[in-house]
Amino acid sequence: MINFDYPPAMGGEAIEVALKTLAGLPVPKIDTINAQIAITKGDETASAKADLYIEDYVMPDKPNEYLLSSGLGRDYDPKTFKVKLP
Repeated sequence: MINFDYPPAMGGEAIEVALKTLAGLPVPKIDTINAQIAITKGDETASAKADLYIEDYVMPDKPNEYLLSSGLGRDYDPKTFKVKLP
């Protein structure tokens, strides 16, 4: 098994860059979001190295709709999540 996420957190980052651009603030030419490669132990290749193993990535106690790469953290619970406004 191999998993490579295109994290939903990238959408939030895109909005932040757009708002900075509209405000006339400088923005980076390249903006990198941490995307990890998760592979089952023993299945790495010369070109595909694991950032972590599937066994350490999967959260079987979470609901099926939980996105592992959401950027919200392992403690995220949609029932109790609150947005903190500045």
